[in-house]
Amino acid sequence: MTFSSPWFLLCLLIVPLVLAFALWMDRRRARYAVAFTNLDLLAQVAAKQRSWRRWVPLVLFLLALAAASTALARPRATVSVPANRATVVLLVDVSGSMRASDVKPTRLGAAQAAMGAFSDRVPKGVKIGLVSFSTGPNLLVIPTTDRTILHEGIDLL
Repeated sequence: MTFSSPWFLLCLLIVPLVLAFALWMDRRRARYAVAFTNLDLLAQVAAKQRSWRRWVPLVLFLLALAAASTALARPRATVSVPANRATVVLLVDVSGSMRASDVKPTRLGAAQAAMGAFSDRVPKGVKIGLVSFSTGPNLLVIPTTDRTILHEGIDLL
């Protein structure tokens, strides 16, 4: 993780300062306690143990202050996500030399069988296109995930 403006992280120093100030204010002796003339009544009214709930607003404020200070620094993270967006284009020679029968049934027939087997084994999310060439290229099937269209294009060779 990196920060666009790391100098703003210095704002996080405000959080312990506010906490220290709040603790100092809490421990400071109350000046108005002597104003009560009846100390027995004050002892009955005053709570013997203070509740932890009085600290909840301060804790929430400090958390919000820390989050805002961190957000000022604009954190950035680069996450690599594997993508399944591959495209394969099959290029086939359809010139007269592909009619030779040194491979059964012909070179073109063997290439058609290999392309059909290849397209059946490739994951369905991969786009496959088909281009034939002899003296110039001829686009037969634009890259698609539809295997039936691809098999029709292979059969047209």
